[in-house]
Amino acid sequence: MDPGRPGDYEELVADLLATRGVPRRIAHLWTLEPSGGSFESAQQRGLYSVLALGRALAGRGVTEALSLTVVSRDVYRVEDADSVSPPGATVAGGLKVLG
Repeated sequence: MDPGRPGDYEELVADLLATRGVPRRIAHLWTLEPSGGSFESAQQRGLYSVLALGRALAGRGVTEALSLTVVSRDVYRVEDADSVSPPGATVAGGLKVLG
């Protein structure tokens, strides 16, 4: 699966619905990798992939509540020594839109 291809999320959701029904929980781990690449690469693995997943679910008529857990790094400063990656932090905005 390519996190930068919205069609991959559409296929994934279609396959899940056909074989297992609506998922109760989804874990999104694409943002766990360090964001050492370009801004666009970070967006594809973060914000764009979360939004593509939401669109794929909505496009298939999924209206049931489900739990979406996004595991990431460098989005929030937890301790003073932590760094924040602005490109990776945009995923937080996407979650507010979906939430």
